[in-house]
Amino acid sequence: MPYRVKLSLRHLWRRQKTVTAAAAILLATFTVSMLLGLWRDRLLYATFYACCASQLDVYNAAFKIPDFLFALLVSGSLAAAFIPVFTATWLRSHRRAYALATDLILFLGLLFFSLGGLIYVFAFPLAHLLAPGFTQDQISLMARLLRLMLVGQGFFLLSSLTTGVLQARRRFIFPALAPIFYNLAIILAILLWAPSLGIEAPVLGVVIGAVGHWLIQVPALFKTGFYFTRPRLLWSPEIKKVFTLMLPRAVALVLNELAEALAIFLASALPAGSLSLFYLSQHLYAIPVRLFGITLGQAVLPSFSTLIARRRRQAFRDRFLKAFHLVFYLTSFVTVMMLVLRLQLVRLLFGSRRFPWSATIITGRLLAFLAPAILAQAGIQILVRVFYAWQDTKTTSLAAFWALVVNVLVSVLGIYYFHWGIYAIVLAISLASIFQFAILFSILTARLNHWREEAQINGVFFSRLLAINLLAGFVTWGLMHFLDSFVFDTQRVFGLFLLTSFSFLGGTLVYIILSWWFRIFDFFAPAWHRFLAKFNVF
Repeated sequence: MPYRVKLSLRHLWRRQKTVTAAAAILLATFTVSMLLGLWRDRLLYATFYACCASQLDVYNAAFKIPDFLFALLVSGSLAAAFIPVFTATWLRSHRRAYALATDLILFLGLLFFSLGGLIYVFAFPLAHLLAPGFTQDQISLMARLLRLMLVGQGFFLLSSLTTGVLQARRRFIFPALAPIFYNLAIILAILLWAPSLGIEAPVLGVVIGAVGHWLIQVPALFKTGFYFTRPRLLWSPEIKKVFTLMLPRAVALVLNELAEALAIFLASALPAGSLSLFYLSQHLYAIPVRLFGITLGQAVLPSFSTLIARRRRQAFRDRFLKAFHLVFYLTSFVTVMMLVLRLQLVRLLFGSRRFPWSATIITGRLLAFLAPAILAQAGIQILVRVFYAWQDTKTTSLAAFWALVVNVLVSVLGIYYFHWGIYAIVLAISLASIFQFAILFSILTARLNHWREEAQINGVFFSRLLAINLLAGFVTWGLMHFLDSFVFDTQRVFGLFLLTSFSFLGGTLVYIILSWWFRIFDFFAPAWHRFLAKFNVF
C-alpha cells in the first residue's frame, strides 16, 4: 500500500507528453470544477435572487473592472505570448527561460499594483460609469465589492503566470486542479457567511479562492526545477518579444471585455434581475466552450508551438485538423443537447423554490439564442492557438475588433430600435462570435494555400456531423416529449432528473452509433474506429 501511494503521487508530477493525455486531464478536472461551479451558482441564485435581485446584479457587474485589468495584463501574456516564447527559449536555454518568467512576474506585478491602486481609489466613479442605470445604493455597493475583488485578482495574476510555466513544461494536473479549490471557497463562503455578510460573503470567497488557486500550484512549479533569477526587466530579447506579442492580444481581450461591459451598461437600466439572468445563461453557455474548446486549446498550444518552432509543417497541419474536428465533434453534440433540454437543465440546476418559473423561461430562451455562439467560440479557441503558435497576435486582435463592432451595432439596435430587451445582447454575442470565427478561419485557410485537400476533408466531416447531430437531436426531443407525457411526473425533481437523464442518454447512444456508422472517428481518432470494429460493438 505505501508503494502504491508513492506511485500515485509520482504520477501527479509527471510530464504529460501527448495532447491526448493533457486534454484528458484538463477535461476530467474541468468536469469536477464545472459541477462545483453549477452548485456555486445554484447556491448564489437560491440565496440572493428572490430577495435581493438588485444586489445580485451588482455582484455580477462588480467583476467586470477587475476582469478588465486581468485581461489587459495577464490573459494577454499567458497563452498568446508567454507560452510560445517560453517554449522556444526553453529549447535553447533553460536558464534564459526561467529568467523570462522571473522578469514577467516582476514587471506585471508592479504594473498590476500601480493600476490596481488607481482603480481602488476611483472605484465609485468607475462603477457609476460602467452601470449608469444602477441606483446610488447599488453604485456604493458595487464600489465596495470591486475593491475586495481587486485583492483576489492580484493572486490570480501570480497563479496565471505559474500556470503558464507549468503548461509550457506540459504539467497540466495542478493548474487544472486550481479552479476546483476556487469554486469550493466560494461555496463554503456562501454557506457559512451569507446570513451575516449578505452579498459580500461570496466576494470574500472569491478572494480566499484566488489565494488557493495560486498556492495549489506552487509546489508543482518548484518540482519542475524552476528557480528565480536576477531580474533584468526589459533588457532581454525574450521579454521584449513577449511584450511585442502581448500588446495585440491584450487589445483583443480588452475589446472582448468592452463587449461585456457594454452588456452591463445596457442591462443596468433594464428590470432588476435581467443582468443576473444574462450572466446565468452565459455560465451555461460557457460550459461546453471551456469543457472542450479551452481545455483542448490549452492542451494543443505547447504542441503547436513546438512543431512550428521545429518547422514540422505537415505534422502541425495533421495535429491542427485532428484538434479542429475533435472540438466540433464534442461541442456540437453538447450544444444540441443543451438546446433541446434547456428548460429541464435550468430547472434542475437552478430551479429552487426561490428561483421563479418565469426566470427559468427567460434563462432558457437566452441560452437558445447563445447556442450558435457555443460552436463559434469553441472553434475560435483552436484557431487562435494556431496564430499564437505562429507568434501572430495582430490577426486575432483585428478579428476581435470587428466582432466588437458587430456586437455594438446589434446590441444598440436591438435594445433601442427593436426593443428586444436582454435578448438583444445575447443575439449580438452569437452574431459577433460567428463573424469572428469566419474571419479567423478565412485568414488561416488563405495563409496555408487554401488547403484544397483539407477543405474536401472538412466538407465531408461537417456534412456528416450535421446529419448525425440533427438525428440525435430529433431522437432526444421525441424521447423527452414521450417520457414527459406518459412515463415521468416532471412536477417532482426526481421525475425531472430521470426524464432529462434518459433523454440525454438516448441521444448520446444514437450519436455514438451514428458516429461509428458514418466513420466520424476516423477524422480525429482512427484507432477508436478500429478498436470498436475489432469487438463488433455495433
